[in-house]
Amino acid sequence: MVIISESIGAIAWGVALCFEGGKRCSKLRLSFQNKVLCTAKAPREVKKVKIVVIDGNIAQVPAAALITTVSSTGYWNSEVDCAIQGVAGTTFHDQLEAQGLLLEGGIVHTYALEMIDTVKFDSVLFIVDNLVRPLQDVLKAVFQVADLYSLSTLTVPALRTTGATRGAHERTVSEALEGIVAAIVEFRAWAKNVHKITVVVDNDPGSEQYLKQRLGLE
Repeated sequence: MVIISESIGAIAWGVALCFEGGKRCSKLRLSFQNKVLCTAKAPREVKKVKIVVIDGNIAQVPAAALITTVSSTGYWNSEVDCAIQGVAGTTFHDQLEAQGLLLEGGIVHTYALEMIDTVKFDSVLFIVDNLVRPLQDVLKAVFQVADLYSLSTLTVPALRTTGATRGAHERTVSEALEGIVAAIVEFRAWAKNVHKITVVVDNDPGSEQYLKQRLGLE
């Protein structure tokens, strides 16, 4: 399991640490609010990332990693959490809970383990999001981790467009959708190992159409 955690300090978001197998590492280079989190060479070879927008249940879409956000409170009952647990029980969330204290911006990569033959996604990348940062920044950080770990296909829900998170930071659904669009457009310009991102909306034709238009899929 790989954990990238971020401590909030007096200056901006503080000092970021990355851990692999419980040891501090220096293999990665991530930027968060113009700060270097870990070090490595930037990818040189740029490959085109295929972008798809669909309506459906994100837990039924094949992917190397399903990306979603969780709060640091330990109360994980969003529509996406429920969809994951609907097909995998608590396999992924148990790994998340085992990390103990979760800090804003921390990223936890969890695996299908014994569920590998019964679920359609191989892993879940959880990023701790207490709705204090723009969605664009949240997604950019987790996309970078996905690329560094060669997770070639990603699924992403239409975050902050439904439920309790709607309007909590971005004032409108369109602002949240623009955050998703901006993160994808910026990321696909330099991504090396991610080949496909599928954005999954849940019974929301308006958001589906909006994303397709803004991402140039129509």
